[in-house]
Amino acid sequence: MYIVIGGAGNISEEIAISLLSSGDEVHIIDVESTIVDKINSNIGMIASKGNLLNAKDLEKSGINRASIFIAASDNDEENLIACQLVKHNFETSKTLAIYKYMDNYEVFQHSGIDYPINITELTINRLSSIINTHAPITLIELPGGDKGIVSIKVPPDSQVLGKTIEEIPPTTFETKILMIASENGEIPNNYEEYKIKARDELIVLVPKGLENEIHSTITNSVYEK
Repeated sequence: MYIVIGGAGNISEEIAISLLSSGDEVHIIDVESTIVDKINSNIGMIASKGNLLNAKDLEKSGINRASIFIAASDNDEENLIACQLVKHNFETSKTLAIYKYMDNYEVFQHSGIDYPINITELTINRLSSIINTHAPITLIELPGGDKGIVSIKVPPDSQVLGKTIEEIPPTTFETKILMIASENGEIPNNYEEYKIKARDELIVLVPKGLENEIHSTITNSVYEK
């Protein structure tokens, strides 16, 4: 697969290395000659000088034969415009924009870009899974918009420790624990008899709007009144 990365932002080189290790062909364009030279020196001659907002520079990068275009500069607005430029002027199958600021969330989600990825959101979600101080992590929003699948980590003082799934009071009859993964990644075979342990990850089907309620049921401390 041929992939063009527009802009050598903070993670562009790491993205390129990962793609190359998977056997993909990668080309990076950036306006800074020193950055281009650094990339070519570090991982091979895969970068060239060019502006991700310039159609001619994109064409020189081989965008017409690319399966994916990734806009990965450190500027959110540039990444947004670059993806829209590619979508409207070239036959690239997929566009992916990386952006940092949550204030731009709505703009990117309704921009027509195939895969907008917010770095801040990913970081928050990762922190949530580690320290368990944030809302449940939404994994999938199911078609119809009335249900979703969330991930909830069980804290060490949870009121559900030692209980089976059947002993956890459901928020509604539509709430269902689909899977349990232990801290070491093991998935129990017999959910009916399995007793929930600290730091288990629960994958839960829950009606829209009740995510925080089921989160509280699972994470509330046994010492809370």
